[in-house]
Amino acid sequence: MTMHSLAKPVLLNVLLHILCFNLFAQQANLPKDETGKITFYEVVKLDSVKKELLLNNAFQYLAGLHLPELNATSKKKKNYKKINKKIAGLPIEIDSAVGKVQSRYAFKVYKGQYAKHADGEISYDITLEVKEGRYRYIFTNFIFQPYALNRYGKYTAVSGIYKPLEGSAYEGNKDWNKHKLTTVEKISGLIGSLKLKMLEKPLKDNQPKKDQKSVVVDKVDW
Repeated sequence: MTMHSLAKPVLLNVLLHILCFNLFAQQANLPKDETGKITFYEVVKLDSVKKELLLNNAFQYLAGLHLPELNATSKKKKNYKKINKKIAGLPIEIDSAVGKVQSRYAFKVYKGQYAKHADGEISYDITLEVKEGRYRYIFTNFIFQPYALNRYGKYTAVSGIYKPLEGSAYEGNKDWNKHKLTTVEKISGLIGSLKLKMLEKPLKDNQPKKDQKSVVVDKVDW
């Protein structure tokens, strides 16, 4: 099966994925693990795709979230020496033997669509694990940190205040539920781009024989 023919069902899968998460958000019910922690988790099967290729794609995906220029589609020639130097210093943990990469990220949240400054930021962990013919993603440890005006007239993160997103809103925050909805929209978009990234640059003998699909498995031995 060619990558072109494979891309169509994958794009449909991504769109359905986003729609499902949007419905999830409107119901104000974020996915949680057995401990009650907000966790976006899925095992995705890619038949016949080698572990090494999946690990490389997973690493490139995380690196691209740190370095937007990796994902740029500009016609300008990229300076790969500079990019590779930046990649070497990224806070990404990688275990090639196990087939695991992980890092921590953050995005800003706002009180309204036209707000001039951020209300705070939500940080979170991404863990990607790969095996022969499949991978799984885990987005978890969502922590909200409020912003406040500093003495220089700029809004920055308030030191010492960290609020788990699955907890109740801190006093005075009327936008807690809105921030949760923003989180669902943000993560569903990231998951969609991840699924496309994991299909990139297959070796000729490693092209998937079947469409990308989710499977229900034991989280301990996935």
